[in-house]
Amino acid sequence: MILALDTSGSELLVVLLDAECRLVRGLSGEGGRHQERVMTMVDDLVAAAGGPGSLTAVAVSRGPGSQTGLRVGLATVEGIAFGRRLPIIPVPSLAVAAHRGSADGELLAAVTAGRSNVYVQRFTVDGDSRAPMGDRVRCALAELPVRLQVAPGTPIAAEASVLAAAIAAGQGAVTSPVDGPEALAAAVRQALKGAAAVAYDGLSGDYGDS
Repeated sequence: MILALDTSGSELLVVLLDAECRLVRGLSGEGGRHQERVMTMVDDLVAAAGGPGSLTAVAVSRGPGSQTGLRVGLATVEGIAFGRRLPIIPVPSLAVAAHRGSADGELLAAVTAGRSNVYVQRFTVDGDSRAPMGDRVRCALAELPVRLQVAPGTPIAAEASVLAAAIAAGQGAVTSPVDGPEALAAAVRQALKGAAAVAYDGLSGDYGDS
């Protein structure tokens, strides 16, 4: 079993995947306070799967995103990995966001950057795969078309709070968003195809730029 966390935004995601990387169960919670809730959610999932001994790896969104939230997720995964000597699979939070979108062709993945800004990156969609295009940008939602040179109304993939802000700013939004646990599971599956796992003392966070 693989336990995966995403604490990079306002929605806390905790999922469990089986040996075939299929989503077994996922939990989500809105509204922050990740530090207060993450271990309860982890314990619920792991206990239902047969206890900590069932885990073979852990995965975590390494950023960018909320710095406070990221620290919670990274520290939690490091502690679990250290205790059982498990490999850690780092997953970019923008990749998780990209998997929240079901649009064909191209979309913009966005995660919170604080102070009413977001980190945004273009992704191409090919079935279950999401491939980043170019560098990410930190900007206000209203600046997206200019900063990324995309047409207004290009679909945006993001958690619910970011999508709501995008709509308020007059930007496009994915019409049929994928729910958070499914998106995290999909991002972990893709990461396993190319990213090397790290040990508990080799994990680093991507806290973005100011």
